[in-house]
Amino acid sequence: MTPSHIRCESGLFVGVDKVPHMPREQRLNAPGADAVRLAEYFSGAHPAGAWRILKGKPRSPNLIAVLKGIHELIGDVEVGTAGVFYYAGHAEVSENGLVLKTADSHPRFPNDTGLRLSRVLRLFKEARDKYFLLILDCCRSGLSEAAADDIPPNCCVLYACQHGDVTVETAADGIFTRSLIDTISIYMHRETSRECPLGFIVSNLHRQIFAWRPLGALSYEICGNLVDRLMLPLPDTRQPASWDIDLNLIVRYRFGDSDAFKSAFVSVVKLLASWHSLSLTSRTAKEYIDEQLHYDRTALEGGDDTDTSPELFLDVKVPLSSGLRKPSSFLASILENIRTEDPEKIAIHWPHQVRPSIFQMLRHTLPNGEWSQSQTGGYGLRWRAAHNGACFRGIAWVDNAEESTNVVMACETLDAVPVRMKFLLPGLMDLVDLMLAIRSERHA
Repeated sequence: MTPSHIRCESGLFVGVDKVPHMPREQRLNAPGADAVRLAEYFSGAHPAGAWRILKGKPRSPNLIAVLKGIHELIGDVEVGTAGVFYYAGHAEVSENGLVLKTADSHPRFPNDTGLRLSRVLRLFKEARDKYFLLILDCCRSGLSEAAADDIPPNCCVLYACQHGDVTVETAADGIFTRSLIDTISIYMHRETSRECPLGFIVSNLHRQIFAWRPLGALSYEICGNLVDRLMLPLPDTRQPASWDIDLNLIVRYRFGDSDAFKSAFVSVVKLLASWHSLSLTSRTAKEYIDEQLHYDRTALEGGDDTDTSPELFLDVKVPLSSGLRKPSSFLASILENIRTEDPEKIAIHWPHQVRPSIFQMLRHTLPNGEWSQSQTGGYGLRWRAAHNGACFRGIAWVDNAEESTNVVMACETLDAVPVRMKFLLPGLMDLVDLMLAIRSERHA
């Protein structure tokens, strides 16, 4: 009988950087470093476990070395616990399933010189009362008609991409492995538990919450029946959450009637789905989109009881994903496409104090930018913008709290009448990008 919770306490981490007979332009940069990075993370979380590394320098591990490491991993895993088998490198789908490349693999004979995943799974299947999590940061392209490998009951496989797809790496690391570590770190910052459920990772890897990751760069897949049971160890020490987790940009709407609220709500949902390429028929996508919105849920239900009239507001959290698309691009899309007569505001929050002089420098990037200080200690930045022949004024209020900094931006006519923020485009996009780039300039 499978235990309700299975802790990963041992692991083998394989990184194959170089494969013979492969053109230089197809060589990978990150497998060895990724294997070390993930192994060090787990060994720091559970020092008593056996965490073995096979990587390049002076040479990448060959087939025999990896098979020997797998047998050692099986011996390291205690009954009732799980072992992690991590592989980063080249792979391809053949008539015998997925084949992982080792240092002695030959492109003309992949099944004979590479490590077949089916062979690895068979070895793990024979280990009674032991469980295994396979993390494969490799491509799954090749024979499109080939069937996927069968996963035994005591195994769970986390692929970096879908069957027939390819993975992506940067000059420094693999996008899948880095996303994996960052997702675990987010759970560690939010919870006090010493273990992170694999289910949490699977539910959060797809989300565009990492500013460094290009949109659509990750298409992972999880296979096996142990997702809800496997637990990954976490370090005992807790570090403060990074600014990337807590920094946020929010568009705040307030509405005069229910119809305007509902119309804007539908438009925002569609824009979020389009931005992330999410299907609105997916339950996971719906849950993610709902997390990006803050509103009175009774406002969608209708009703004529004036004693219990809902508050007609909608706060939209702008995704801070960068890469090919900037956050300001999504912000501009919201400001231009949401139909409402009521002027909105933009709020940016930093989880630390930012030096006022940083904002003062921003006035030089704006037409007629002026910087002032109020009697209550706050700061204000004002600038002018032209739109369709008319002139408007942008205002940014900067407030330094004890451990944070907040900016609220609005738009008004030169007669101080509040109007829509879209009249500040496109200059507003540059200002927002500059503000989001303020990461480490803390208050002196």
